Amino acid sequence: MIRKSLTLVSILTFSAAWSACDSGSEAPAGPPEGFTQLSCLDVEGDCHHILAGDADALQERTNLLVDGETLVLAEGTWDLDNQVTIRGANGIRIVGQGMDLTTLSFANQAVQGNGVDVVGDDFILEHLTVADSTKDGVRIEDSVGVTLRGVRVTWTNGPATENGAYGLYPVTSENVLVEDCEATNASDAG
Repeated sequence: MIRKSLTLVSILTFSAAWSACDSGSEAPAGPPEGFTQLSCLDVEGDCHHILAGDADALQERTNLLVDGETLVLAEGTWDLDNQVTIRGANGIRIVGQGMDLTTLSFANQAVQGNGVDVVGDDFILEHLTVADSTKDGVRIEDSVGVTLRGVRVTWTNGPATENGAYGLYPVTSENVLVEDCEATNASDAG
């Protein structure tokens, strides 16, 4: 099997999270300037809105994805016990409402697995957090045209050797853009 080398379209930027200027504020920070929260009304083509916390709907919908579909995740947290797997579909976009507002939590993952695990060209993941996966937070393999934008991957127990190895891991992929992302507390590399 021939492996393609990783090509980065931009410099990897692990910027500070979209944080509120007032450190005393209890409200979660909103999206960055210029970012508008999305609904399926804003997306051309087939789009599916997934309600906050509906892990079954998220898993079922990802298993049924066909080329060109978008999943819009509401503001909230999904407690997932299995990785979100995408195979056999290209042009998939998964978008949350902001890395402080939409979270995929894998703290109760039943088996060793990645958080988001993708093989598919022209894949976009944006504006959400992936937390506490057993293995890699976001793993994209053998794909061409990958965009990770405004994605945070973290392990909430702080730095530990028991945490997953990699935060953002586009391996053997080409034309990868990682923009305004943050990775913390991986046991090997962000």
